[in-house]
Amino acid sequence: MSQAEEPGERRGLLPRYTLKDFNPSILADALGDIQGSDDGLFTNDTRVLSRLELMVAGRRPSLLGAAINQDNTLFTAHLTNRPLSAPGELALPQGVIHIERSRFLWNSRLYERLQLTNYSDQGSGEVPLQLLFAADFADIFEVQGHVRQQRGIELGARVEEQSVRLSYRGRDEVVRAAHIAFSARPVSINEHEAHFKLPLRRGGRADLFMEVGAEPGAVPSAERYDLASRELADSMQSRLRQGAAVESSGRLFNLWLDRSRSDLALLTTGLPTGPYPYAGIPWFATQFGRDGIITALQTLWINPDLAAGVLTFLASTQAHEESAFRDSQPGKIMHETRRGEMAA
Repeated sequence: MSQAEEPGERRGLLPRYTLKDFNPSILADALGDIQGSDDGLFTNDTRVLSRLELMVAGRRPSLLGAAINQDNTLFTAHLTNRPLSAPGELALPQGVIHIERSRFLWNSRLYERLQLTNYSDQGSGEVPLQLLFAADFADIFEVQGHVRQQRGIELGARVEEQSVRLSYRGRDEVVRAAHIAFSARPVSINEHEAHFKLPLRRGGRADLFMEVGAEPGAVPSAERYDLASRELADSMQSRLRQGAAVESSGRLFNLWLDRSRSDLALLTTGLPTGPYPYAGIPWFATQFGRDGIITALQTLWINPDLAAGVLTFLASTQAHEESAFRDSQPGKIMHETRRGEMAA
């Protein structure tokens, strides 16, 4: 066990949490960290972020608690510092800095906020933070254990003052990229990590915002984070209002209904053919024929629009020819849709 770890916080022992917004999904531990293995930020069946770890003065913070909100849109981890005693920086005992790590997915981007609050009765200073990151651009089937004989080419990282672009050209000639940007200029930044020193007075608060997307956007900020958060909340509420509502006299049964409705809304993805319930996160975050038909049939009485979306998509992808390679026959419904490099 390393100095930065405590019992129960070693790799793989913490509970993990998932988020999804239409296409992208993320799987990370209760600290909010992505540590490789089968964690990651996924889009179009590709892992575009295989590492994202937070360090405070070179050590992982301690976990206080973590949860995803009721409508499945926002992950929040409550963390605190281990002892800080680096020369020239705040010398603080463990547990006096509260770190709220919040994230959500919206419009194919990951939005994250780190909010630090100093509850120490000592003086002001700077808190050293590190964010470690990597992108292996592994296909979803690779992440599940399939071994490839050949892979594409990792392109050189592009490092700027407040951002890093990591990219990869697959054997299908498609370039896949992860653009990681920060709201503040790091003390140092390279293709693997960014170091910050956040001024934090006694009783004060400091924020750091980060965004990850396939393309660069505006500089991350509190305004961008808040606007995207409101848009996401409005979108989810709109999805939750679709179809009829069911309510019973049983409180626990109503909670079960609400959770089921939120889970189905999270998995339902808007396609040009209409809404389609994806099969699961993250391995099955795509259209499955049988799963979609069963879900549509079971919810037909409460939300026929879902069935219309499922049938329209399946009709548009229905087989018209015999193909031993595709295992297709006229009229046959596809098993699953994949958009990654290995499928291509």
